[in-house]
Amino acid sequence: MSKDAKDTKTESKAEQKAAMLSGKEYKDEIDDLTQNTALKLADLDEKAFALLDALHAKGKAKDAIATLKTTFAEMSRDRISNWRGYSYTLLKKFDEETYKALKETDGRRRPRGDRKSDRKESDDRKDKEVRDKERKDKKEAKERGNFPVKAFNFNAEAPVFVPKPLNADAPAFVPKEPEKEKEEEKKDEKKEEEKTPA
Repeated sequence: MSKDAKDTKTESKAEQKAAMLSGKEYKDEIDDLTQNTALKLADLDEKAFALLDALHAKGKAKDAIATLKTTFAEMSRDRISNWRGYSYTLLKKFDEETYKALKETDGRRRPRGDRKSDRKESDDRKDKEVRDKERKDKKEAKERGNFPVKAFNFNAEAPVFVPKPLNADAPAFVPKEPEKEKEEEKKDEKKEEEKTPA
């Protein structure tokens, strides 16, 4: 991705954030926060704005932003690796009741807890069959002494392996001396220079 394309993408994200922020009653506080601390507008995502909206409904958004400002006042940008996550966590911790109420009304995620009610009995039966098969396989492996293959006997009547003798007529390998090798390379280079016209 070119630098121009990256800058355009960053600008479009900033424009989206600015559009998301427009019309919010706590816009001035967010502007002040991003101008006077290391936090950038891009560090606040949709979830953060949704939480700020919920806090605003309770009259606590400006206080939450003031808390962020005091927390980030002395921090440098390189001190925190995930500004988006850290700022959202601080907002969550500011008023956990509001956060929990927001999560309950938010339909994007399924709440934790009893998930088996959504499953079918046939799925549970299949899972049980798979677990039973795994248990049976482990038990058989344990009985075999955890040897990876079934028990077997070697063929006692197999012919004995005898390697063939080396070829006595084959020339012996003698490495070249480094000096002779360099001389041959120089000769080869000279021949190539003579072949190519100048």
